[in-house]
Amino acid sequence: MAASSFFLVAALLAVCIPSAVAGLGLDVSSSYSTSSWSCWRNVNSGFNVAIVRAGRSSGTVDPNAAQSLKNAQAAGYAYRHVYIFPCAHSGCPSAASQANNVIDNLRGAGAPFSKVWIDVEGPVGTYWTSSTSTNQQFLINMIGALKGKGLTTAQIGIYTSKSQWPSIMGSADFHSYALWYAHYDGVFDFSDFSSFNGWTTPCMKQYAGNQALGCNGGSTPAADKNYYSSTSCF
Repeated sequence: MAASSFFLVAALLAVCIPSAVAGLGLDVSSSYSTSSWSCWRNVNSGFNVAIVRAGRSSGTVDPNAAQSLKNAQAAGYAYRHVYIFPCAHSGCPSAASQANNVIDNLRGAGAPFSKVWIDVEGPVGTYWTSSTSTNQQFLINMIGALKGKGLTTAQIGIYTSKSQWPSIMGSADFHSYALWYAHYDGVFDFSDFSSFNGWTTPCMKQYAGNQALGCNGGSTPAADKNYYSSTSCF
């Protein structure tokens, strides 16, 4: 290959594969087969993190989580995480019950995961109460239950955004837990990030939501795309 051709190819690869300097992740809230996970990796170079919903906003375990994690492992995803979308109202199961049920379900099925993210988002009064102090205690209780199951601080993270956190959690500071934030700007970096409530450095960014790929004849459910600069917080 001529030198000029080599440098042209290298330049094209640098543009097409942003994962050369970082990595990409996929989070899903539906059942995902091995072929669906594999399709994402084949079409989108750099995807190496699979994040599966394990707890639903109804306060119940997602029955698809364990198998989807196993499928992600079979498809070659190096990092496999789960997230819990809590139900924090008085009529929901307790924070501890929701966390315990999720972990028991995953471990009972032999599902491979290394980190649990707690989702803190949504209009106040829908998923969370209108009391920031009540919500703070709920989060404390859920984290406590996860630690009671043997998870460390490093194995627990929080998904939220600067616009969502204050209305739900007020001035609460949980920055000792890794931050996964949302900003659908389609950009593969943290240049848009602005510190809040003790968080000065994010772990991961959800940069695009509800993305359809068209795999398996269009039957693969849509998913969200994420960027990370280092696996140090994984």
